[in-house]
Amino acid sequence: MGRRLLTARTVQRVLLPISSLSFLAGMLISTVPYYAGQSIDLKRAILSNLSSHGDNPHGYLAADAGITLCGVVLIPVALWFFRGLQRVHRGLAAAGSLLFGAGLMAAIAIGLMGPFEAGYSALHIDLAYATFISAAAGMLVLLGLVVWRALRAGRGRALLVMEVLLACLLALLFYLLAGESATHGKNFFDDRHFFQSLAFGEWVLFGVNVVYLFLVAHAVAEVGEREGA
Repeated sequence: MGRRLLTARTVQRVLLPISSLSFLAGMLISTVPYYAGQSIDLKRAILSNLSSHGDNPHGYLAADAGITLCGVVLIPVALWFFRGLQRVHRGLAAAGSLLFGAGLMAAIAIGLMGPFEAGYSALHIDLAYATFISAAAGMLVLLGLVVWRALRAGRGRALLVMEVLLACLLALLFYLLAGESATHGKNFFDDRHFFQSLAFGEWVLFGVNVVYLFLVAHAVAEVGEREGA
């Protein structure tokens, strides 16, 4: 029954758009009270600030609700990933899906902890890193499994190039963002302008992860069609 309900069409046309749009909508709605009564400075649109009770006391709930909904909606997708790739390699499919799911749980924790300022301030950076590292690593494993299967069949070179490029871009962004936190702004993101701000880096990271997620889903759907799943 569940197998019929969670189809590739449902995942790609319903769950993935809902998850991405809920995150985006929550963040955009939270900017209304965040910028109320002052000029809009895009360099200040840092995701963690928008979802923080301390930095955005009148708008953080919208951001946290968007983060939570995004994570919850994607949990069935993690199970769908496993089911779609288990015939290729059950162990790697489970590992990739579990890593992706762990990232989702960290994201949900970020959203739920938003109203609790003390706990949020102490853990949100660690949870944000856990979200990114786990989800990105999971998608990397899953897409790698698809590429491995395709290469064995004499296909998949374009997909391999795409995976390598996306993986390198994600690694670069994470390196820059982690360095930003470690050096307290004395890194690449020095806020001289928006395109060299932490806010820009975080929004680009969000966009790259969305592209990566849709790419993985498309690849898994193709495997399902070929395997007759």
